[in-house]
Amino acid sequence: MKKIWLSALAVVSLVMVSAPLSVRAQSADSIRDFVHVAGSYQLTPNVTYRTASNWDAKLDVYQPRGLKAPNTTMLFFHGGGWTNGTKEASTLSLLPYLEMGWTVVNVEYRMTNVALAPAAVEDARCALRWVYRNAAQYNFDTSRIITSGQSAGGHLALITGVLPMSTNFDNT
Repeated sequence: MKKIWLSALAVVSLVMVSAPLSVRAQSADSIRDFVHVAGSYQLTPNVTYRTASNWDAKLDVYQPRGLKAPNTTMLFFHGGGWTNGTKEASTLSLLPYLEMGWTVVNVEYRMTNVALAPAAVEDARCALRWVYRNAAQYNFDTSRIITSGQSAGGHLALITGVLPMSTNFDNT
C-alpha cells in the first residue's frame, strides 16, 4: 500500500512541477502567434459604414499586409444577445481566420438600447452592402464572402447571408 501511495505522490508531484512549463509553452505560442498576426496584418479601425438613430455604425478591416489582389473576406458579428457586446471584445475570435490569410471585417451593430429589432439586421445587411461597394478599395473578393459570428452575431451572420435582396431590410 505504501508503494502505491508513493507512486501516486510521485505522479502528482511530476504533474505539478511540469504544469507551469506547459502553461509557459502555451503562453509563448500565443504570444508568438499574436506577434506573427500583428506583423502580417494591417488594421483600418472604426470605419463608419452607416449612421442611423443618431448613432455611427463602425467596422474594423483586418487585411494581410501588401494585399494586391481580391481576397476571401469574412464579415464577423459579435455576440451579446442584442443588448451588449462590442466588436473589440471579439478580436481574439478572429485569429483563426486571420491565420488562414483572410480579410476580416469586424462589424458592430445597434443594440436594443439604441434601436429595437430589426435594427441589428438592417445594420448587418448594410455592412454587407458596404463590403460590396468598397471591394475595389479594400481588395474584397465579392465571390468569396463569408459571414460568421457568435451567439446573436451568429444569428445576424445567418440572416445576412440568406435574406434575399427583395426584403425590406435593404431599403436604407
